[in-house]
Amino acid sequence: MTHRSAHARLDGDSTTGTVIHFDPRDGETAAQPAGRAGRRRPAAAFFAVSAVVVAGWAVLLGLYADPGVRLMWIGFDVLEASVMALAARLAARSDPRASLAAAGLAVFMLTDLWIDVATATPDYLPTAVLMALTVELPYALGCVVYALRVFGRARA
Repeated sequence: MTHRSAHARLDGDSTTGTVIHFDPRDGETAAQPAGRAGRRRPAAAFFAVSAVVVAGWAVLLGLYADPGVRLMWIGFDVLEASVMALAARLAARSDPRASLAAAGLAVFMLTDLWIDVATATPDYLPTAVLMALTVELPYALGCVVYALRVFGRARA
């Protein structure tokens, strides 16, 4: 085992077919089979897909949102997508700072939920509440659970 800094690269080694895994608890680095390491990071894939979906949604808002709120929603959704992409990158690297990105993302999702419901027109309010209860709130809660789990592992 060799000691490495927290900024060590975690890329695969093409000659041995392994992935270097940094364990933040003890500063040790260990080689693992590439296939096994890739299966342990479903959160990274989830955050990455979320980033793409929200970025696409921001483009649609640019085309169809009311001009009075268009810039606000595009900016907010681009910010959300950026944090989702950051969380995906950190989670893919098993970086404990993914807990910080996920916690921040939970705050963004709750803010998104609140603004959606608070600014909804009467005819859109049922849709805003449905989206809040089925998408934004569960996503925020999932981010909190993930952040606590990663933070707990990093402290152990």
